[in-house]
Amino acid sequence: MKDMLGINARVEDLREQIIKDINRAQMPACILDYVLTEILNDVRAQRMNEVQKERRKYREEMTPAPGEAPVPKREDTPKDAPAPGKEDVSIRKKGGGADGGDDHAGS
Repeated sequence: MKDMLGINARVEDLREQIIKDINRAQMPACILDYVLTEILNDVRAQRMNEVQKERRKYREEMTPAPGEAPVPKREDTPKDAPAPGKEDVSIRKKGGGADGGDDHAGS
């Protein structure tokens, strides 16, 4: 099996590729700001979904076996968190929201 590049080199390669793609797009800064903000918002939402998923998995693993004393549970999920089962959100590609619109209101 071929050795994989370390995380630091992969991050730097990603950064360089993003810069190349942005420069090749030849878009004005106002458009780049909009596009990058949308992408960053999607990435942040995905990160939070992954954190919530990890916490749920941890709580499930900490559930006692029959006959064991229960472990007190904490409510780590914020009130405005997505409903259970909505944690696998992919980063949107160009085309905007689920309805195909620009999905830029309030951003």
